[in-house]
Amino acid sequence: MNRIRRTAGAVSILATLAAGMTLPTAGLASASTSAVKTIVWDYDIHRGDCTLFHEAKLVLTSDGKARFEGVVTSGDDNDAWLMWLTLKDRDGAVLASVYNDDPVPGDSTKFVKNLPNHRNRYRWFAYGTFDRGLYPLIKRVGMRASC
Repeated sequence: MNRIRRTAGAVSILATLAAGMTLPTAGLASASTSAVKTIVWDYDIHRGDCTLFHEAKLVLTSDGKARFEGVVTSGDDNDAWLMWLTLKDRDGAVLASVYNDDPVPGDSTKFVKNLPNHRNRYRWFAYGTFDRGLYPLIKRVGMRASC
């Protein structure tokens, strides 16, 4: 189960860093006055030969921006972690998908991290957007993934 941490109102960069949260680097000026929800996966996620390690996080801001950060690896060379994120309400009903800022042709909601060498762990930063009008309703995030 992932958990959401919230920070509302004007958030200073120092207070955010002290609290252990990460703001998106793009649009930092507007993010400083946005409300923030941070979703943290506190367990490893395994798909095929790939692993997304615990403490992966998704930061959502009330202005409709999303920032994902995680560490991923594979037991084989030339794999890829594929991921789709859905925003959910308190009952677990899907509200919308997160759209990739660097979309894969044919699927604007797909996020991909290439994993060329099985000996390495790769830190992954991905950025996206969502309908900011849904922000108050977001209580959970679903992740569908494959390798």
